[in-house]
Amino acid sequence: MIYNEIHQLRSAGFTNSAIARKLKISRNRVIDYGKMTPDEFCEFILSLQNRSKKLDPYRPEIAQTIVTLGINLNDFTTTSTLQRGVEQALAWTNRKIVEVEEV
Repeated sequence: MIYNEIHQLRSAGFTNSAIARKLKISRNRVIDYGKMTPDEFCEFILSLQNRSKKLDPYRPEIAQTIVTLGINLNDFTTTSTLQRGVEQALAWTNRKIVEVEEV
C-alpha cells in the first residue's frame, strides 16, 4: 500500500521528492499522505469510494458500449497513476517512448 511505502521510505531518510520519484506519484501526494495517521488515511480512502465521479451519469452507456464491443474486463489491470498505466500499455505492446532529436 502506497501509504505504508511512503512512511517506510520516510523512516529510511528519503526526502519527499525522492519518495515521489521512486513511487512515481506527486510530491504533494507524498506530503499529504505523510501527514495522515493510518486512521485518517482509511477515512480518506473510504471517502474516495463514496464520492460521485464525473463519469457516473454515463455509467449505463459506458457499460453498454463495453458489452457491445465485446471487451473482456477479466484481463484488465488497473494502475494507481496514468503514468503507470501508460508504462504498462507500452510494455504489453513491446513499445517504448524515445526522445527524438530535431535536425
